[in-house]
Amino acid sequence: MKLSKPVAYGRVLAVIVIGLGAPRIAVYLYYGQSYRLPMPWPWVQAYGWLLSAVVRGIAVVALLTLLRYKLREVLVGSGQWLEPAAMTKVFVLLVLTGLSLDYLWQMPWFEIFPEKLVALSEPSSQNFSDDETINVGPALVTTLLMLTAGPIIEEILYRGLLLRTLATAMPVVWAVVFTSLLFGLLHPYDPLAAAFFSATLSVVYLNTRSLYSCIALHIAYNVEIALSELLTVTFPDYWYRGYDLFLPEAWWLHATVLAVSAALTLDYVRSVRRGNALVSQR
Repeated sequence: MKLSKPVAYGRVLAVIVIGLGAPRIAVYLYYGQSYRLPMPWPWVQAYGWLLSAVVRGIAVVALLTLLRYKLREVLVGSGQWLEPAAMTKVFVLLVLTGLSLDYLWQMPWFEIFPEKLVALSEPSSQNFSDDETINVGPALVTTLLMLTAGPIIEEILYRGLLLRTLATAMPVVWAVVFTSLLFGLLHPYDPLAAAFFSATLSVVYLNTRSLYSCIALHIAYNVEIALSELLTVTFPDYWYRGYDLFLPEAWWLHATVLAVSAALTLDYVRSVRRGNALVSQR
């Protein structure tokens, strides 16, 4: 059913404020008072992630009720998965492009703060003390939440609710662009990579009409990030020299990766345009 512009934009505003704004405000206020909590900082972080997941879950339920969406309708759609070959292609595309876009985002800061690049060039092996070993518990809680609740809730919010709702108020292309910009702004540490990540998963959603593949790709991407960070902390630099990819001389490698990934992305978008469209809105 075609919605009037005021109703459509009202629904968009509700998703942005409730789905994206309220959890951020709640967690910000929580961390502002976290120094009052009688617990070590690692447990404060783990508790913050848990609070974020709970508040976002409540926001999802509130939006589903307000917009009269059914959770199964948002999650399943046609229930179509990407084929394994396509899933692999998209995952590799996300990882390589994310690395290159992170390079583009980081390099200006390396010019302003050379010590950041020097720090990456130092041996990365670390010996954990007994005190740090005790903090494995909260670190494990935080990691599990990042790898499970985070991707699931974010995909419901950004693809299942925001993208679908935006598509009732504007052309689908602009809905993808706006969703990606918001996703990038809310991930300030690597906004370029996050925006590309969001755009790619939005195209996946348009193609499959289901969040299953989006959630799976999001979890796999987060696992890859967690493993790469574990490598930089655990192994000595002569085993893992990831910092070499951030040296100025590596610009040609990142430019090549971006050119190839852009061509693959364009090809994938064209295939989507020849195939399925966004799920029709109520």
